[in-house]
Amino acid sequence: MVKKLKLVVLVEESVDVDKPDLLAKHGLSFLVKAKTSDGEASVMMDAGPSPDVLLHNVDTLGIDLRKIDVVTLSHAHYDHTGGLIETLKRIEKRVPVVSHPKIFDPKFKVKPKLKFIGGPF
Repeated sequence: MVKKLKLVVLVEESVDVDKPDLLAKHGLSFLVKAKTSDGEASVMMDAGPSPDVLLHNVDTLGIDLRKIDVVTLSHAHYDHTGGLIETLKRIEKRVPVVSHPKIFDPKFKVKPKLKFIGGPF
């Protein structure tokens, strides 16, 4: 049973006026911390558009990525997967990455012109 749940926004496209040192960029990443009767779990949901913005905000917020237990990816667009590789390096241990099995298949938008929008790796 979850006793306490905390959601920390790591990357999104608006600036928090109360935290002016954080960077904003199109995309999404957040950290979910849960305390249960059995212990604690930390889940990173998505990895934002780029490692520079994500890791800057993680450092500014004082978050230790080594405490992450699992990374989940909601979908395959660059703005949700761009910081994944550097995040995994910073975690410094093997953690599961949970996603749809075709998450790294090429993704494109077609209007107004053909453009690749999938993950950067």
